[in-house]
Amino acid sequence: MELKDLVFEKQGHIAYVYINRPQALNSFTLDTLDEFYQVQDDLFADTDIRVVILGAKGKLFSAGIDVSVLEQGTPQYAIRYIQKLQEYYNRWEKLPQPIITAVHSTCIGGSVENILSCDIRVSAQSATYSVPEINFGMSPDMGATQRLTRAVGAGQAKRLIMTGDFIDADEALRIGLVDFVVPDDELMDFTNKLAKRIANKPPLAVTVAKRAVNLANDTALSVGLQFEQLGSCFLFGTEDFKEGPAAFFEKRKPNFQGK
Repeated sequence: MELKDLVFEKQGHIAYVYINRPQALNSFTLDTLDEFYQVQDDLFADTDIRVVILGAKGKLFSAGIDVSVLEQGTPQYAIRYIQKLQEYYNRWEKLPQPIITAVHSTCIGGSVENILSCDIRVSAQSATYSVPEINFGMSPDMGATQRLTRAVGAGQAKRLIMTGDFIDADEALRIGLVDFVVPDDELMDFTNKLAKRIANKPPLAVTVAKRAVNLANDTALSVGLQFEQLGSCFLFGTEDFKEGPAAFFEKRKPNFQGK
């Protein structure tokens, strides 16, 4: 896999995906999205990877969409770009592995929508966040009106979207935009430790849990409860379900195989 805008690495059961366009503030182009699709295809197929960490190289996390995209200015181009972006974000949610984002410095626009499609968001203390589309005569069109509202509530989502204001990491934590705030120099260490804790759990159960929680945002309670029942029935037949109780009673560390 040849990548120019991304860095993709695997270490044990953890995969690392880094946005790597520091010369363009780590903004997205269609070429960047094509590379993300390649990486996601690889992750869908790799059953050995249990957790994915999404981060960025350079001085800031991401400025979102490359402003050159706005110069195209045709509805046809906009639809193509928006559909591709929305599907890219949707694919993070569809992946069997949980995605943990490690955000440093500045996270703007499309990159906020990017982290909202991931499962757990870790923020450096100095990081700031903004959804500034309103300043360009736009309303967010890549999921912020939907995922941001689900994450922080309608009132806070409207405030951020209608003002385009920046908020700091503590405010992002308070309203639920991020899940953890850590000192800047501990960002990757904290994220790695969290990823390893999850990677040591039974991967099939983690996947079922991810899908069940995601479903809670999109369906009726009765449907979600039905999914829980079906998920448990599936997991009861796995080797990992036998390994967990066996390790508990034998007072040893479980060896989950994802089977």
